[in-house]
Amino acid sequence: MANLDWKVKPNDELPGGEIKIYSHYTDDIHKELCKCCKDNGCENYDILILEPPCMIETGENGSHFKLANVYEEVGIKLYDGTNYNNRTTYPTKDECRLYQYHSCRGLEGWCVVCDGLDVVYQHLVDNWKPTGNELGFDEEKMKERFAMLWMMMPLTRPIDTLVITLKDPNSKIGKNLKDLAESHKDYVEWYIN
Repeated sequence: MANLDWKVKPNDELPGGEIKIYSHYTDDIHKELCKCCKDNGCENYDILILEPPCMIETGENGSHFKLANVYEEVGIKLYDGTNYNNRTTYPTKDECRLYQYHSCRGLEGWCVVCDGLDVVYQHLVDNWKPTGNELGFDEEKMKERFAMLWMMMPLTRPIDTLVITLKDPNSKIGKNLKDLAESHKDYVEWYIN
């Protein structure tokens, strides 16, 4: 998909896993993830939701996830790791953990939601800064390579289930994921019409 020199060693003791691609995250998808966790001896804590920077707003009381109230209204309990006021407490076993993509290093979850993956890809491309070692290289390709390599971090956070949402399924990432879903139907499910 990205032509990256990326090698991983699969853990044969943990077979399975799946990737599900949607246009947006819903309470029905969330219920499926909760059931997946429960069926495998995990808690809601084992659901990790990653959000792009545009979904975090900053006000007088610090930053927080823009849709926190909407999630709470439909019964999704969140530990908003983007909220500075929460930085001194830990999530409970009933709360899903929510962070910005840029805070996912070192985190993992049984189920991971990469919300707006195409949005974060574009954010990375748009905010790429040259390092000075690009002499003779195509700048657009350097931006894309940087973004793709960086996205391997959030894409490798799940232990079992990866949910990806796309704002624009016709974006470069959307088209690449559609091709991936077509060629790997045994573990990649495409739910976008």
